[in-house]
Amino acid sequence: VDCCLGSLLLPLMDKLGYEVPPFDFRLPGVCSISVDLHTYGFAPKGSAVILYASEEARHHQYFVAADWAGGIYATPTLCGSRPGAVVAATWAVMLRMGEAGYLGAFERILQATRTVEEGVRAIDELAIYGAVDTSVVCFGARPRGGGKAISILQLGDAMVARGWSLNTLQNPPCLHLCVCMPHTAAGVAEGFILDLRAAVEEVLAAKGRGDEGAASAVYGLAELVRENSVIEEVACTFIDALYKV
Repeated sequence: VDCCLGSLLLPLMDKLGYEVPPFDFRLPGVCSISVDLHTYGFAPKGSAVILYASEEARHHQYFVAADWAGGIYATPTLCGSRPGAVVAATWAVMLRMGEAGYLGAFERILQATRTVEEGVRAIDELAIYGAVDTSVVCFGARPRGGGKAISILQLGDAMVARGWSLNTLQNPPCLHLCVCMPHTAAGVAEGFILDLRAAVEEVLAAKGRGDEGAASAVYGLAELVRENSVIEEVACTFIDALYKV
């Protein structure tokens, strides 16, 4: 089960009165669960863990070189050694937060999520994609009055220009906001909706002008090029550029 984003949020939602379907080892066939403690565990990056239902399943993660000239080498992961500072910092954060601290934070996050969801639903040019069961609000464009839908990619660029960080998705093109603690501050969720409305109007006014930002250029190209090998090559070229000094 990929529980990276849900991390500590899902296991505690039921204690806040939210209905959460079983997703963990209670379900037959679930043998591993990934958990990112740096998301809703509020720990440093690199603190992700994998939980296993049995030692037998965990053994598939190990790397053992029994015939290495330097001796028998065994490590629980392919990475070998890892810094202990991240582990220590994560433990300190979890002790400091405690269950009560996490419950309080998650209640604020879930309330902010509902505010954002309701605000998006009230914008005619946008539609919620999927069900907002936890803390992620995903939305795309929909035609209004029989006309053509706005460019959701240009909308994403317009929001970035206003200082918001949104994830751009594809197949179909859409945006999602992962609601976190900063969004729970007074007026932030409401401010997001105000900026989203303004950005929609901006994109409507810019129709036909060919205005493009980074997301529009990259993901718009991906929509036109259906050959994955070409897209992968472009992505590799981009990563190569990051390594150049």
